Amino acid sequence: MAKIFSLSTLRPLDYLLIVGPIATATAYTLLTGEFDALGFIVLVAGVMGVVLSANRSILNFFFGLINVGVYGYIALKSQYYGGAALHLLYYVPMQFIGYWAWRRRRDEGDESKVQSRSMTPRQMAIWGVVIVVATALLWWILATYTDDSQPLKDAAITVIAVVAQYLMTCAYWEQWFLWLAINLLSVTLWTVATINGEPHAALMVVKYAFYTINAVNAIYIWRKNRVA
Repeated sequence: MAKIFSLSTLRPLDYLLIVGPIATATAYTLLTGEFDALGFIVLVAGVMGVVLSANRSILNFFFGLINVGVYGYIALKSQYYGGAALHLLYYVPMQFIGYWAWRRRRDEGDESKVQSRSMTPRQMAIWGVVIVVATALLWWILATYTDDSQPLKDAAITVIAVVAQYLMTCAYWEQWFLWLAINLLSVTLWTVATINGEPHAALMVVKYAFYTINAVNAIYIWRKNRVA
């Protein structure tokens, strides 16, 4: 029977990445006098999911399911159609697929974690081309046929995230470079949304700022524990 992941195995930085966004969201609520319930749920579930994912814990998919479901609803309300479709039609089912895939690739030293592995140069080149071509195509579709408020950023985030989620399911450590790019783009996207007065946007900025730090942390952890 697999050992259940314990929070006691997390490092001080991991606790900072969990407590920091929650404390910031609480301070934001006190300062504005408005409690953003949906934004808070996404924030808590999201930070728990990504921190556990960075630590290769299979339990990340439980929090991930909550995060992507609620975030998809928020993105739809904010007219980020690429992001909404990504979360509701792709991320949600991938939580179940990812859980199944990680259970089949457990680390022999700790069965609550997945064993990370490396991509070949050929794989990286192929996925790089896929990202560029697919981003250009989706950008054109969103800009031409929808009223998407930020079509280029939305397209780039959507395409890169589709590839990153697939690589995450396959347990490739290089996925985290893509998540880092997504997080930086998302900070920019939601900062613009905050300036424009979109609901929930400010908490999304907080969420992705901490996600960025977590992605850097995950690159170190996954690379250190990889196999060929």
